[in-house]
Amino acid sequence: MDFLDPQKKRAHHRRLIIGYILIGLVLVAVTVILVFVAYGFRYDRKTDRIIQNGLVFIDSQPSSANYYLNGQLKGQTGDRFNLAEGHYVVSMKRPGYQTWQHTIDLRGGSIERLTYSVLFPKTIAPTNVKSYARAPGFASQSPDNRWLLVQRPQKMTGFDLYDLAADHPKAQTYSLPNNLVNRAAGQHLWRAIEWTANSQRLLASHTVGNRTEYLLLDRRNPVGSLNLTKLLPHTALSAVRLRNHDINQIYFINARNHDLYRFDLGSKALQKMANNVTQYRPYGTNTLVYLPVVPAHKPVLVNIVDNSKLFHLRLLPADDTYELATQDFKGKMVVVASSVNQRKAYVYYNPQVNLRNSATAITVPAAVLDLSRRPNSLSVSPSGRFTAFQAGSEIAVYDLEDDHSYHFTLKLDAANHQPLTWMDGFRFSLAGKNSVAIEDFSGENGYRAKSTVGTASWFNPKHKALYYLGAKAKSAQTSLVQASLLTPADQ
Repeated sequence: MDFLDPQKKRAHHRRLIIGYILIGLVLVAVTVILVFVAYGFRYDRKTDRIIQNGLVFIDSQPSSANYYLNGQLKGQTGDRFNLAEGHYVVSMKRPGYQTWQHTIDLRGGSIERLTYSVLFPKTIAPTNVKSYARAPGFASQSPDNRWLLVQRPQKMTGFDLYDLAADHPKAQTYSLPNNLVNRAAGQHLWRAIEWTANSQRLLASHTVGNRTEYLLLDRRNPVGSLNLTKLLPHTALSAVRLRNHDINQIYFINARNHDLYRFDLGSKALQKMANNVTQYRPYGTNTLVYLPVVPAHKPVLVNIVDNSKLFHLRLLPADDTYELATQDFKGKMVVVASSVNQRKAYVYYNPQVNLRNSATAITVPAAVLDLSRRPNSLSVSPSGRFTAFQAGSEIAVYDLEDDHSYHFTLKLDAANHQPLTWMDGFRFSLAGKNSVAIEDFSGENGYRAKSTVGTASWFNPKHKALYYLGAKAKSAQTSLVQASLLTPADQ
């Protein structure tokens, strides 16, 4: 019998081993092929080479728009598909709406999410929500896009609160207690600084003459609003900011000695954070970015304090004005620093960790933005993905996710060099003398609202309506205007 023959037994074992090896090689080859397929690699018969795909998600508001790649119809939005790496012009079209278009450079193995597009109707019929005898001096929208607070003209502590989640929002009277603010004679100027993350409270400044006070306005209960300046009567409060977008603690600079403090509103504990600070921005719960006070015509060092550890980020050249901005992007800090006369902005991502792990204590910026003239604003989108550097209608934007920069000039006469305002994570508005521009981060898609009074514009939470302050020609009368972003067929 064969199993008793030693030679045949050895041959049988060799065949088994060779079979196992071949099976193993096949499994390895299949695994490698599956891994390469999972990473988007495929064989292109036209070019006779291996190429790598990217994954594209595409959606729009309103939904079910036709989308095109390089002019060819491919399907309807609300789709996902693999696409070979390369340069593409993506456009979306729907009857009654302006064409939306964006150019992408898709990298193999990457994911492109074109899910933020808003198609503007070709014809918009605005309607008045409420009229005011003259232009309101103050308006601010909560970060969830739901609440809009508008100061009533000639009312020192009187506001209108609008719930933009309603199809037809009505003005709700919002009045602060008379003893809460400084009621001295003169022009009263309100300025929004930042909302809390839950959209319930607004940190704002109120200035009369040369005196500025800081208040936390409670959206739900005006009586529960706080005057922070009165809470610290022996401190020259300035440059107030919230810690981690929450009301439990605030940061401020004492204008008398330029020291930076943290104040706990519950325990009333006061803690010095840094000496001789001219400007700062907080991030999270334990991180601060600040510029120290330096003599005129001396360069200034951008410092980061992270969990009590000090890092030096960059030396900015001597200037009369500097700009700082911080924001969160995917759980990591974005820092932007600018020397205004140099007309450059340096964008850093997660720099404190890079500095901590670097043997040379040097970190390289993710991008440098340049402008041709003196800038008037520096900001980061609420999502943290986009940094905008502005000089009037000239705008430079850096996309941190795609590592791509845009530089464009809007066809808009910017009103008194007003700073742009981010409306959401992808779009901003910029007021002109007689209109307001709404633009995507790339400057490729936008809308112009006519006859405005030089203020920002606001979306409702679902991006189905636009609001702005519009003035009648040759009249001081101003109205809060609602403009539906849906055609009659889609309403």
